[in-house]
Amino acid sequence: MTQDNIPEEELVTYLRQEAGREIKEEAAEEERLTETMRQRRQDFAGVAEGAAHAGQRGTAEFDGKVYSGPILATGTDYVTLRLADQEADVYLPTAVWSFTDFVGETPPSVATGMSLRGRLAEHAADDARVRVEVAGGNALMGTIKAVADDHLRMEDADGRDVYVAVDQVRSVIRSTVVH
Repeated sequence: MTQDNIPEEELVTYLRQEAGREIKEEAAEEERLTETMRQRRQDFAGVAEGAAHAGQRGTAEFDGKVYSGPILATGTDYVTLRLADQEADVYLPTAVWSFTDFVGETPPSVATGMSLRGRLAEHAADDARVRVEVAGGNALMGTIKAVADDHLRMEDADGRDVYVAVDQVRSVIRSTVVH
């Protein structure tokens, strides 16, 4: 049936439906473009913070290691994951990340606004034993004693001072088991 043969009421209905369809298609395309632009402007820390806010599970892979768990905190360049009886502060730029929906009760997450260097300083103030994983898959056990602009000083189990460049730190793992 052509538009010339359509009764006036049906033509009005047809034109409204066509106009509505076009408006919906344009709105959907505009939303898609807006979302694309938002994602282009977002930085890595913003992606992690969004995942934390959505109650997602974070998975970090680096140097043959995989850590996965609910996101407890985000900083300007790190994410804290809850593991079994441990928490891991993982340096964002050194891992491949994925974020998926978390099944179960989502723990509250905090956006700290702190850098990994600041988090390292908190560990030093706590004087707790930690495992610091560094580039290449190596790990150091001990307590962080001092954090400078570009390195940290740890005391290992033998009482030796060990120095690590901050940019070599991949994660800091600490036990959550109370003794």
